[in-house]
Amino acid sequence: MEKSGIKPDFVAGHSLGEYNALQSSGAISFSDGLKLVKKRGELMSEATNGSMAAILNLSEDSIKDVIASNNFNNIDIANYNSETQIVISGLRDEVMRSQAPFERAGAKFIALNTSGAFHSRQMLASKIDFESYLSTFNFSNLNIPVIANVDAQIYQQQDIKKICPHR
Repeated sequence: MEKSGIKPDFVAGHSLGEYNALQSSGAISFSDGLKLVKKRGELMSEATNGSMAAILNLSEDSIKDVIASNNFNNIDIANYNSETQIVISGLRDEVMRSQAPFERAGAKFIALNTSGAFHSRQMLASKIDFESYLSTFNFSNLNIPVIANVDAQIYQQQDIKKICPHR
């Protein structure tokens, strides 16, 4: 925008990138964005015993069936990357034990190199801590609409603090 003078119609970013989108939209300053992602990173680094895996070539319903029929009670769907790639997240031992059932169901299972069960309910304690930290920040008016990761809808000004912790 600085070089071209062209203002985009929308901005968006995935996970940490959503903070870039909020900064680009004018909702947060660059320095506040750094503080937010630093705290988020600190909290995420505390997450242990978690894992994630990409499940390829299996529908969402089939993934849910594998999870339910095998009593994988600590695995969640974390990301919908495409129609043929969905990422699961949960406790490491369950995610690793789920490989064989997913492969029997016809999926390709790719374990991801992560230390935590990101984008899952296993991150609830971190989310609560981050919400508390986030409450100390003020968000300016959005000058450019931001598309939220969580629902692909345009952020509403009053919802920034509700949506932000889900990243």
